[in-house]
Amino acid sequence: MDKVIRSVSEEYLLRLGSNETQVKAIKYALGIDSSLTSEELFENLTYPSKRLDGIETKLEEHHYQYLLHNTPAPNYTKNTLSGTWFKVSNLFGKLLAIAGKDQKYGHHETQLFKLINDLCPLDAPSKEYVNVTLLLPNQEIKGSEEPQHHELEGYNAKWQWYKLRKNQVKSQIESDPTWSLKLFLAFSFMGLANTSIDKKNGSKLLYNLLNTSNSLNDFHFYDSALYRDWIETNGTAPERVDNIFTQTLDNSAYLTVSDKLANAVDEPALVKLLALPSVELKTKKQIQFASTSALKDRGRKDPSHFINSAKNIRLALNYLFCMTSGTAITLQIPIEPVGAKMKHWQLNTPMVIAPIGLVKFIEDVKKKKTANKPEEYDVSTLPTNEDGSAIQYNDLENMTDSQMHKLMADTLAKSINVNDDADLLGQIYRSMPRIDPDEAW
Repeated sequence: MDKVIRSVSEEYLLRLGSNETQVKAIKYALGIDSSLTSEELFENLTYPSKRLDGIETKLEEHHYQYLLHNTPAPNYTKNTLSGTWFKVSNLFGKLLAIAGKDQKYGHHETQLFKLINDLCPLDAPSKEYVNVTLLLPNQEIKGSEEPQHHELEGYNAKWQWYKLRKNQVKSQIESDPTWSLKLFLAFSFMGLANTSIDKKNGSKLLYNLLNTSNSLNDFHFYDSALYRDWIETNGTAPERVDNIFTQTLDNSAYLTVSDKLANAVDEPALVKLLALPSVELKTKKQIQFASTSALKDRGRKDPSHFINSAKNIRLALNYLFCMTSGTAITLQIPIEPVGAKMKHWQLNTPMVIAPIGLVKFIEDVKKKKTANKPEEYDVSTLPTNEDGSAIQYNDLENMTDSQMHKLMADTLAKSINVNDDADLLGQIYRSMPRIDPDEAW
């Protein structure tokens, strides 16, 4: 008998992951064991310098070599989640289930619960740290690679997850003066950090995290407009900006190194007033990342909003961990005292950072499901072509990334509601662990 293949939306997930070099580079920057050698990493780095006509701090390959080889290694906790899909029969007919080795449900369910509880706990946000998790799914299918539909039956969903607890992160910050620069590298490899800070390029997320741990002073900041005027006119150097979130003319700033970072890369003679060069990966198409958190909608006054939002994020993560494979990295960033004017820019919620297609899916689940009013599964609402035929994966190729992400996120969010009574029109029901006892699939 033919094996069960993935639906269009399940197939879409296989193409959302980070490319292999991108994942290895992020792990390498964060001090996680990676098969990537330093030579391979530096072969894949590029330093675009035309932004300021090359008038930038010469933080180059040998500085990064020193940075990644002569500093304390983080003490991560490492675990593995592994589950395989297989077909079973019960009183209601055939279904597809996921379980661990030898089709044992208990261990896989326990590990899955532990991972999701680490990423997005249901209790109120801690006042001591903020959970920040990087989801780096594997890019298992590239482009429109054939076949268009891959088998779900027999698929092994395997995730490695690494965790630095609050005290370990705090210890790393205290013992490793380059930690903030390593975070900068990792975030830049996700397209979420830039030496030209701007609200439009997503770079402020990193600086909110650095502010949360009171590490923002590891860098110095200058108003972009004033800085450019200084470079072009050779006039008086601008003054440093104390609050990059509010005190710049056009809400953007340039980033320079502090004495601490200059000494940390064994180059105390670096000119501290010159902006850092951008550092990027030489990838043909770098996957765009985004973030989501349980308290994104701060306008709500409903006290149950956090719990409902967190539950829905957990449901989405449950689905993703069963349908994909990859690496998860959780950092418990300590919330340290900062000046009163900076408190507004400290993060305090569980946060997930992932490829934008996965973030749109999580956001859709947050919107479409609440604890009080779950949306019913209706197969008639699934996407079709204009002639009424079911959409196939190759039908998505004429869409923009934004259109495809929106359509597939909506479809995946609807599939979250599948339960034992759903009419699947001949499709085989997918049975996943239930990480929250009061939530039914």
